[in-house]
Amino acid sequence: MKLMRLAVVAAALATVLATVLAAPPGAQAAAGDGTPTDPNIRFVGRWDTRDSSAYVPGWAGAYLTTGFTGTTVRLKQRNTIDLYYSIDGRPDVYLQDVRGTVNLTPTPLPAGNHTLRVSYRVVAGSYHGDAVFQGLVLDPGARTLPAQPARGMVEFVGDSITVGTTTSKNALTAYGWLVGEQLGLDHMQVAQGGACLVTTADGCVGLDRRFVKVSAADGAVDHDFSRYQADVVVINLGTNDAGHGVSTTQFQNSYTGLLRTIRGKYPKAAILALQTFRGRFVPQTQAAVQTVNNAGRPQRLLRRHRRMGPARRPVRQRPPQRRRTPRDRGQAGADRGRTPPPAHHPHPDTEPDTEPEPDTDPDTLRIAQPHPLGLAHPHPLRIAERHAERPGRRL
Repeated sequence: MKLMRLAVVAAALATVLATVLAAPPGAQAAAGDGTPTDPNIRFVGRWDTRDSSAYVPGWAGAYLTTGFTGTTVRLKQRNTIDLYYSIDGRPDVYLQDVRGTVNLTPTPLPAGNHTLRVSYRVVAGSYHGDAVFQGLVLDPGARTLPAQPARGMVEFVGDSITVGTTTSKNALTAYGWLVGEQLGLDHMQVAQGGACLVTTADGCVGLDRRFVKVSAADGAVDHDFSRYQADVVVINLGTNDAGHGVSTTQFQNSYTGLLRTIRGKYPKAAILALQTFRGRFVPQTQAAVQTVNNAGRPQRLLRRHRRMGPARRPVRQRPPQRRRTPRDRGQAGADRGRTPPPAHHPHPDTEPDTEPEPDTDPDTLRIAQPHPLGLAHPHPLRIAERHAERPGRRL
């Protein structure tokens, strides 16, 4: 996956978030004991919380974060699982096939306040093992501390490109996770490897129906959307539908339905509808966006730029001219002083070919194209490995 694509998404989100994010709440919960119901532990993303003794993450990229006192912290797991954890903002540590009470501090920490983040490893969107959080074990007399409050939440909806399949750490090195981290936001990947937009008869997982679920598993319960409200939703779907016989009409209708569902669940969110990196179903995506706009309240999305490729307008060179002197211009010319400088001509690599279209409605839904925006200073986003896109392979 190209660096510029990450910069495009990050820049778009940064622009949108400047207008839609409210100030974080000032109140903090009381210190807790590390159980799943501890209010000091913040569960980011979609979690099945029906069992108060065991919380289960759904979809990719869900994680938990909290603060704690003392010198050690242990994680209570039901059965074998692969996971990542980070203490005090340090690089993530990867543990494989761990179970029971897992020691996250084999070397005790200095006494004081610390932070913890835990994320379970996914494979193609499904968790690798028994991803069940049963609590934290701290030093005698230690306690959890309120987790850092969120500045905002961004959800990424997609297939294996959004999951981060084939990248070094899967969800943790997917573009959605990286963009959220760069912007300092909570982030969540509602994505599944090989997923389609449309639910198909041959078994392709369709986000048109599964978006409202707590996970992609068959029979999953509905997600409780009162747990959090996304400020931005980024949709990157359509890469796999063509391989499952989805017609253009089906795709457009399902995309329209998904947009309406997202708007209903997140009434105040900005929605970014991305053109797929392979350019599939672009007219149908645009038509769905327009349908939703025409039918009701416009959605807030990214403007589409006019220029969409490496083509550049040729630079017009003026023939060299000798500077005119007062003698050339005569006495009247000498009285007028020096010849004014030539008019400024925009450089094609730094300024648009034409004036941007005026925004007749600043809240109009637009399509975000994955192409260079010509940013002067894009975010220095990096991804460990390029996503493998092979013909015929389900993403």
